[in-house]
Amino acid sequence: MTGDPRAPRTFLAWRWPGFNERGSLVLTWPGFLHAFPLPGEWAIDGCLLQRKQEFHLTVLGRHEAERVRGHVDDDAVRACFEGFAWSPGAMTACWYLVSADPDRRSIVATFEAAALNPFRAQLAQRSGVDLSATVPHVTLFVSGSPKGIGIESVAAFEALRRCRVDVFGPVPGRG
Repeated sequence: MTGDPRAPRTFLAWRWPGFNERGSLVLTWPGFLHAFPLPGEWAIDGCLLQRKQEFHLTVLGRHEAERVRGHVDDDAVRACFEGFAWSPGAMTACWYLVSADPDRRSIVATFEAAALNPFRAQLAQRSGVDLSATVPHVTLFVSGSPKGIGIESVAAFEALRRCRVDVFGPVPGRG
């Protein structure tokens, strides 16, 4: 392996994907960590988490998107989206998260995504829907749900966060 998985990923420019089948607005990240394969599972806090098979950045969760789409049409959301340059930046850290349901846990990689929160702020202004600033992240490992844990705000992230995890170091339980 060469390079650093935490380095900026300037080769990727996201385009408008439309809303997915669940009604969410997500930006898929094909090839994420391709050169830095993650193990199939990760043990932490007495729990075994499974690696996700696809990676994405959630721009609007389905409940947020539903509220927004009740006030503005999809063309207006798209126009707002296309007013920003969408490209992932450097990875900042990996975190272990635990939801209110202790069976639902995740390990996420946070990273820079300069367009995310300005887009959400502008869309909130245009739609009249409250959209809090959120933490750009990609879910790497999950337990309890293959979808991970929804994080719609910085406050929610802080409430879920337990500890930092080095997924690029030695795998726990392996010599």
